Amino acid sequence: MNVFKMNQMAFGPAKTGEKPTMPFPREKSASRPGRVFQLSRKPSNWAIFLVSFLTYLVGIFPSIVFALPTDPTIQSGSVTIDTDIPDTMNIYQGTDKAIIDWGSFNIDTMEHVDFQLSQGGVTLNRVTGNDPSQILGKMTSNGDLWLVNPNGVFFGNNAQIDVRGLVATTSNITNSNFLS
Repeated sequence: MNVFKMNQMAFGPAKTGEKPTMPFPREKSASRPGRVFQLSRKPSNWAIFLVSFLTYLVGIFPSIVFALPTDPTIQSGSVTIDTDIPDTMNIYQGTDKAIIDWGSFNIDTMEHVDFQLSQGGVTLNRVTGNDPSQILGKMTSNGDLWLVNPNGVFFGNNAQIDVRGLVATTSNITNSNFLS
């Protein structure tokens, strides 16, 4: 639906020769007795452009709106995911290797994702969604992390990565190859 159709839905179709009115009557006030409707102004082209541009951005870049990794599915290993603290995700792994499929894997500027792995542990984090991963905040781990996203991985200027080892790639690996 384009902006002009949304404008017509919100403000009604333009009628020739009539002045636009508010869709709902206002209460009568003592200062203006007998006046039920007040003339409304049509939004400026700038206002229409701004609303449509922001709507466009939200539609194109949904990952900007949502941060922290989402929709985890544990494919292998013993993993517990804790998000009790806002802007922080703690991932506890009890096995040497684990595989987690994520709908999206993003970390915003003020967010922190911490992996606590067993001694010598490694985690394969595979992104199954359609958006690239944006790592803008802090990611820590006492083990090795593999981040696989076929749509790409972006590390921001202020991203803080403190892990024992990191592989970030667009290439895929099968679960059986990773586990062996």
